[in-house]
Amino acid sequence: MKLRRTAHTEKGLCKQQAQLETQRRILFLANDTVSEGGYDMLKAERHLQTEIEDEIMAATVEQLAIVDSQLRVIRNRLATLKPQQS
Repeated sequence: MKLRRTAHTEKGLCKQQAQLETQRRILFLANDTVSEGGYDMLKAERHLQTEIEDEIMAATVEQLAIVDSQLRVIRNRLATLKPQQS
C-alpha cells in the first residue's frame, strides 16, 4: 500500500514538474515575443495552443498507460478466479 502511495505521489510530482516546465516555456515565448519589439498576439497564441495540445496528448497517453496497466491486473485476477475447465 505504501508503495502505491509513493508511486502516486511520484506521478503527481512529475505531472507538476511538467506543468511548471510548460509554464516556463510559455513565459519564455511571451518574453521573447515582447523583446522582439512588439507583441505578436497571433504568434504567441499559436505557441500557446501548441503547448496546450502537447500537454493534453501527454496526459492522454499517461492515462491510457494507467488504464492498460489496471486492465492487465484485472485480467490476471479474473484468470485466477475462473474455475479451470478440462
